[in-house]
Amino acid sequence: MTFRSHFQKICYLFLLLLVSLVLLCPVDSEDGIAYITYYPSSYRLVEGMHVSGGFPESVQSLDSDCLTVQSEPSEQFMFSNPSVYVLRQLTSCVSGHIPDLVSEDDLHMVFRSYFSGSNAVDFVDYYMSDVDYSADKGTHSNFTAQLSGPDSIFDTLTEENTGGASNATFIDAESFEGAWPPTGWTEGGPWDRESDQAYNGSYSADFDGDFISPSGSLSTPALNCSDANAIYVDFWYRDDDCDNGEFLLQYYNGTNWNTISDLGSTLQEDQWLHYQDKVTDSQYSISDFIVRWRAESVDFGEHVWVDLITIQKEIQSADNYELDLEMQWQNVSYQEINKELAVYVDRGNNTHCLNASGGYLTVGDGTPDWGSSMGTISFWMKWNIVNNRPWGQHDDMETRFSANTLILDWGYPASLMSNTIFSPDKWYFIAIAWNEDTDDLSLYVGDQDNPPQLDAQNDAWASRVSDVGAVENNFMASRGGLDPTDGVGDDLRYWNISRTLTDIQKDYNFELTGSESNLRSYFRLNNDFDDTGSDNNDGSASGIYMFSSGVAFARPPTENIQVDVWHGGLWQNLVTDLSEGWNNVSISSYVDSPTLTIRFKGVVEADDGVQDSWAIDAALLHVWSNEYMAEVEFAGSSDLENWSTINWTASIGWTVGSINVTAQLYSFSLGDYSSGGDGYLSYESSASSHEDEVKSQNVANNLDHFRNSTGHWKMKIKGVKVTDDQFDLEIDWIELKLSEDYELSTEYSFSDMTTDTAVRLNFTVTSHYSQVGVNVTIQAWNYSSSSYAEDVEASLSYTSDVGNETRTLSIITDPEFYVSNGTAKIRIRGVSSSQFLQEIDRISLSYGYSSVHPWGLPFGWGGILLYTVPAGVSLLFISVLILRRRNRKKPNIEDKMHPFAGSFGMSHEQMAGKKMLLEIDPTSDFQGILFNFASEANNRGEKLFIFTSRGSPLHSKFSGSKNTGFYLLASKSFTAKQGRAREALLPANDLSILLDTITKILRSKARKPINILFDNLSDTILLCGFEKTYKFIRWILEAVSSPNRTILFVFNPMAHDPKTSSSIRGLFQTRLSYGKDGPRIGTL
Repeated sequence: MTFRSHFQKICYLFLLLLVSLVLLCPVDSEDGIAYITYYPSSYRLVEGMHVSGGFPESVQSLDSDCLTVQSEPSEQFMFSNPSVYVLRQLTSCVSGHIPDLVSEDDLHMVFRSYFSGSNAVDFVDYYMSDVDYSADKGTHSNFTAQLSGPDSIFDTLTEENTGGASNATFIDAESFEGAWPPTGWTEGGPWDRESDQAYNGSYSADFDGDFISPSGSLSTPALNCSDANAIYVDFWYRDDDCDNGEFLLQYYNGTNWNTISDLGSTLQEDQWLHYQDKVTDSQYSISDFIVRWRAESVDFGEHVWVDLITIQKEIQSADNYELDLEMQWQNVSYQEINKELAVYVDRGNNTHCLNASGGYLTVGDGTPDWGSSMGTISFWMKWNIVNNRPWGQHDDMETRFSANTLILDWGYPASLMSNTIFSPDKWYFIAIAWNEDTDDLSLYVGDQDNPPQLDAQNDAWASRVSDVGAVENNFMASRGGLDPTDGVGDDLRYWNISRTLTDIQKDYNFELTGSESNLRSYFRLNNDFDDTGSDNNDGSASGIYMFSSGVAFARPPTENIQVDVWHGGLWQNLVTDLSEGWNNVSISSYVDSPTLTIRFKGVVEADDGVQDSWAIDAALLHVWSNEYMAEVEFAGSSDLENWSTINWTASIGWTVGSINVTAQLYSFSLGDYSSGGDGYLSYESSASSHEDEVKSQNVANNLDHFRNSTGHWKMKIKGVKVTDDQFDLEIDWIELKLSEDYELSTEYSFSDMTTDTAVRLNFTVTSHYSQVGVNVTIQAWNYSSSSYAEDVEASLSYTSDVGNETRTLSIITDPEFYVSNGTAKIRIRGVSSSQFLQEIDRISLSYGYSSVHPWGLPFGWGGILLYTVPAGVSLLFISVLILRRRNRKKPNIEDKMHPFAGSFGMSHEQMAGKKMLLEIDPTSDFQGILFNFASEANNRGEKLFIFTSRGSPLHSKFSGSKNTGFYLLASKSFTAKQGRAREALLPANDLSILLDTITKILRSKARKPINILFDNLSDTILLCGFEKTYKFIRWILEAVSSPNRTILFVFNPMAHDPKTSSSIRGLFQTRLSYGKDGPRIGTL
């Protein structure tokens, strides 16, 4: 087609447009509303003085011609003194009265300070310190025991054998290059051998998350570490977007899996990290030690890898026992004057045990009956030969062995049998607890290396021992010396209550005083048969026996333990040997930062063949300082006028010098005293005593913060000093001087306007103020209430800034209240603490009314030309575009990288983080622009989540994309369900599930960009209703704001009424559209 034929068609279209405009001449119509613009017809200066500019010409156009008004002061002052005072904390009033504060006349109110010093106890925080870069030597049994007490719960520090050792390798640099899983390994869940990441070689062990958040473990073969002094675990790992608790390293101790490290909590993502661990905990020195890597509930897009695994064991060959354990305090109150380290120690006094080969102990004269209705009997025992009867007093209340299993005859034969298989030459702890009221019989077993646990239980015991009596009460034999056992026994106890496991574990491995509640008999067996319990049934021995020193627990150490402090890059000694009970030492000179590190160290470091231990009950810092404080609150009243400044003054003295003083005004908006800026003053008083110092401050901002709705104010004066001596506060004068603002107020009226019913009023004011910080208020007159409006739509307030500022009152709620018989008026008011000029450049009123038919108002030829000339130019421009369409430039490579953003004149970086509404014409080829959005995310390796229906064009095209996840919306689904890989089914009519799903995506801790495409918002509105959908969108838009979270909502406005479409559009700052003419910024 030729240019001439194009031009002829365009001319016909232009003529048709001209005729239409003559017939249908609208007046600035928008969404069925016609607008007429009016300017003020008169003005009135309520307060202020005219400086320059004429009216009305100065306020009708944006130019340099302005109507200028100068503010005027009221020149009023008010003085306010306190009328009441309130003593804070323990401050007391010594003398004087409130009237003494009216003037500076040497009449004082005197207030006495109180002791406000600190006296704090700070228990140790941390035990994994390494300030000297040397490995710890020794072990803690229960570090948390040091965090309270003393309470007879101990952390036992035990020396480590640091003698020569040799290593044996179980797993040597396993990098998963062969068969999967490697020989002897086990795996569960989606663990696999993959080549997408590898630290060494071509493969690594890989675990990929999915929508169902799978879990699984990768485990080594069972490793025989029964002879290991230490186990070395070494491997490399990495994770992608895993959260805390999702990637764990765990060890198996023969019974339980223990989490050793949360590998998913590391901050370094997407890089190989090296993990090394020396395991010295004896619970892992077993024949079936296993290491596993546990993936727990790993979500879609999250991955973990493990590679190059080496595991060795160290075998001790020569004994040399050492102790060198560091502990640390963090956040120490090091500014306090006095600092003391206190450590409570039980050095142990269990010196002997009863060694009997055919001999035994008789309790009392044999007749004491331990068969109470409830009770607990416990003891330690090590057998040379596991056999016979450890304790008994009757054939229906005794213990006996069958092979290596312990049998309890408790009311009837074989009431309970142990699960533990007992071995010779090993100390065991045994506790038997029973309760006839609850029919419960329990056996607890521990050993020299492990605390007692529940071994066997009969919760349907239904028998009695309280009426069987005692033939003869014997230890290491039964009822008259029957079947003496061959071994050593220690620490025999009888309680007349059924103790819990927690009770037993608290004190099983240290000696008691004998005075504990419900402890009836207690035989320490330290070279005697004394019963130190309340029954006091001292015993005797029969047969062959002796006392031996090889005890099971609480043996006194053979060497000293010293305490050192780390200071100045060196260890400095504090205590040469910890004694029994509290050990207190001043460390004030060593504590000069928030961190304090000490160490426990054995004194003998070489050729120490004896393994010692020390029981630490509590370790703490005691910090304190002597301090006095006086604190008084004063209150007074003022009026409710608009004051421009507050100048407060106080004359303050002290009976001692160098007081740290703060004076504060109360901020009623904050609900607290000011802590800085206006209303806050701090200083150190004069070094001289009884010297009145006059302090003042001028407050010019936010004055209403410092008085309440009735005009009352409050001030607090506080003085603090670190001292041993009490002091007094002497106040001579307190006064607030309040001065009024500079202000102006101008009223502008509109007249001769249309009397059609207003449906929207837009008052627009463009003005400039000669200074920044003028408080400006614009209000429309409400003819219904006969007052200037206070509501949000018809009034606004702001603080002036630099240059011209345009503000608009847009009234859409009851606009008819703000016009009357063709008239309206507004008031512009400015307030500041200093004089200023107001320059009004332009004021207009855009009067909106309903345009019911095309003949709303007469419209002249000039108006028609205003429409036709731009329209003609536009048609000519379109023709040029049509002719040049064939010659459009091909997209460059950057356009291919961001085909969606580029279509709208943006780069991908400019689009990132936006919440966008895309309006589409359903008759256009809009699917292409949606494909571009998805392709742009995939091209850049970003994660994409698409909310659409099954079988939609988006689903068909991108369902195989690895970085794309689909949430398929189905109207017949009522719950969320997992589909195939990277897909989930969601109920389309349950917005709570949709909101929860999108919120989790937006708030995920993934550091990579995330894109969401919601297709289609119109379907959701039609299915769930406008109001619910509106709230759903608004909540999402307000939930998260991040440059890494981009959302595109697809919307078909043609499916809804104009009001609904307008409301949806109003939620979005970024609105795009795609119609038959292609993409554009803005609405259809």
